[in-house]
Amino acid sequence: VEDTEIREELLGDTKDALDQLSAYFSKIRDITFNDRTQIPLSCEKIELHQLVDEMAKRIAGPSGKTIEYENHIDPSVELYADPSHVSNILLNLFENAVKYSAESVTIKIDGKKEENGSVIITVSDNGNGIAQSDLGKVFTRFYRGNATRSDIPGMGLGLAYVKLLVEAHGGTISVESHTEAPDRGTCFTINIPQ
Repeated sequence: VEDTEIREELLGDTKDALDQLSAYFSKIRDITFNDRTQIPLSCEKIELHQLVDEMAKRIAGPSGKTIEYENHIDPSVELYADPSHVSNILLNLFENAVKYSAESVTIKIDGKKEENGSVIITVSDNGNGIAQSDLGKVFTRFYRGNATRSDIPGMGLGLAYVKLLVEAHGGTISVESHTEAPDRGTCFTINIPQ
């Protein structure tokens, strides 16, 4: 019985590692496009609340780290976009929130449809925050700011990739962050026209 359990656990770990490697290769492929218009989109209606719940289940933190998600998106909010790319946007933002936090992190996701038809998505956390000197550079390829002086792994492609995917949908992304406040953390705001 133990051999079977160990084998299944190893197979599961191997599949997860291959999925992560495949995701990195996809990210590198997409990030090499010279222009956001080169990224192919296969758009359809997405139930945003449901997609956020699905993506939250895919994030596994290091052992000992507590991760809490608060999905405040009204179930009626629909987004017309490429579900694969929106999934990658959410996964990258969730992974960063987990990666750059202490032993416990709360990630809040809000979403609403504006009067002009745009969908606004905010992803905020109570993590370590981003230094003000780094805020203007976080969407630059290979830029890691203070992360390069720590043992936090990464290539500095995640947020550049997120920005590229948002812009491929004709949207915009912005960031606000606080490192000194008691309720410190980071908030990304995405605006995708419909």
